[in-house]
Amino acid sequence: MQTSGIIFPSEMRRSKFDPMTKQIIFENLFKLGYPIEQYSKKKPEEELVIGTRDILLRLDKRQIDGKQPMMALFSNDVVLLQSLARIVPMVFATSTANSVINITTERLMELFTTPGPRSVFDDDLAGETLHAIKMAGLLWWDNFNGFLAGSKKFIGRFQNLMSYRLGRESATIFACHYTGTFNDKYTDKFYDNVSDHYGSVMSDALRKYAAKVQYERSIADDAEVTKLKF
Repeated sequence: MQTSGIIFPSEMRRSKFDPMTKQIIFENLFKLGYPIEQYSKKKPEEELVIGTRDILLRLDKRQIDGKQPMMALFSNDVVLLQSLARIVPMVFATSTANSVINITTERLMELFTTPGPRSVFDDDLAGETLHAIKMAGLLWWDNFNGFLAGSKKFIGRFQNLMSYRLGRESATIFACHYTGTFNDKYTDKFYDNVSDHYGSVMSDALRKYAAKVQYERSIADDAEVTKLKF
């Protein structure tokens, strides 16, 4: 996916995909709750366009270079992370026609503890969702560092998910909100917490394979406005 290959929802008319594929992409995003109707009419704000392009191009370059398309995305701006969580997966889907999904640790824990169907005739919605999470072309993990009590019980499940996606070389973004100073001390503590709550396989994978990206919101020296540093 080069720069010219990034297609925002409002640009679908110049997409290389046939009309049926475009319709399927639109319907799938709509069913998943992405604001596809809103952004089919207009592009996001320039800041979000820049951030989305930066993220997708970083993932693409890693894949071209033979690296895992994995990213730990840190920002002190929670609103920015929430906006990117909606837009980046949408643009990934409209650019590649691959599936996308957003998850949280809490949602995964709910799925892990949902009883399976009693018979082959019953629906297995939890199982289908977990399968979609494993197979998604892009998985966006919201609030990844919002570590939850009880998550340690599912370390094996988290590690199986990570190992599966590593094997498929699927794009995965771990979105993390931070406060205070972002430095080596912070990231060392972050990896320790990941190991405690998600297991050493997850922590080691992030250390070894994930690009570490920081988007910092700070007060400009010459004005009472905030500026984002990509």
